[in-house]
Amino acid sequence: MSKEIFEKNLSAMEKWYPSFAELLREREPKDDVDIMVETSWDGEKIFRLQKGDRRLFLGGKRNAKEPIQMWTKRIGELNQYAPVFLFGLGSGAYLKALIQNTKKKVNVIAYEPSDTLFLKMLEEIDLSKEIENRPIAFIVNGINETEFAAVMSKVLVLENIEFLKEEIHPNYKEIYLEEILPYIRLLHRCVEMVMMNYNTRKKL
Repeated sequence: MSKEIFEKNLSAMEKWYPSFAELLREREPKDDVDIMVETSWDGEKIFRLQKGDRRLFLGGKRNAKEPIQMWTKRIGELNQYAPVFLFGLGSGAYLKALIQNTKKKVNVIAYEPSDTLFLKMLEEIDLSKEIENRPIAFIVNGINETEFAAVMSKVLVLENIEFLKEEIHPNYKEIYLEEILPYIRLLHRCVEMVMMNYNTRKKL
């Protein structure tokens, strides 16, 4: 654990969410998962994770940079008012790329199903510049997951629905899909409700 990196990230977070940052300082991880920090062949920090009898890398062992570059190219240039929901943060590489390649008005909601992984990311990866860039809505299972619905309802409005992006960290489908799916369904229901209300008003 790097206390220096951890404090740097939390100090950046205090700009937007001081109470959440303080909560993280006192938090003991509860998700029963083992995380080893390794270095990919192209020099990037990656996490090797073991949960029960499942073991996988959250990032390419040989080439960690290329998948991120391909992902950034795939999502393309986002509208400045786009709401983006990231499900699973891993080592934070996708979050970094998203913040670095979008305008500050783009709303980012980042759901992490593992408090252990989230704290490990903050301990090992310097995300201070990205966190300072804009108020990223971090929703972490076991810490503040009950706030997901309220944050989602605040961010999603009729005017930005067409720009909505939802992205699941590729490797999370192997190990945390059951934890993520309820929140994706909740997101889809919210979109349906916004459109239903709009269509109802049109008929009046």
